[in-house]
Amino acid sequence: MGRFVVNGFLLRHGYPAINLPAAKQIDFNRLMLDFYDSGDQGPMNAFLRSCLDERVITIMKECRATVALYQNHRGVAGHRLWRRCRSPHLRNYADE
Repeated sequence: MGRFVVNGFLLRHGYPAINLPAAKQIDFNRLMLDFYDSGDQGPMNAFLRSCLDERVITIMKECRATVALYQNHRGVAGHRLWRRCRSPHLRNYADE
């Protein structure tokens, strides 16, 4: 439940969600225990960053830029930019 809440926070603030693959669960647990003992967040931070999907980051950057354009060019042209950001990239991502 905690990771679900953290992912909601990340998404709300414009960052991608972190997906922890089942194959990495033991590493996650070990790093969390090490973090509790040492208080050093560096190894856990690096681990969680390694779980990020670069495709999602690319899509979010493109959409962020398109939203900025949309805000500057409201109306039909801006709406087309917004639709172009959402539809093709997300459809392509889902097909992979």
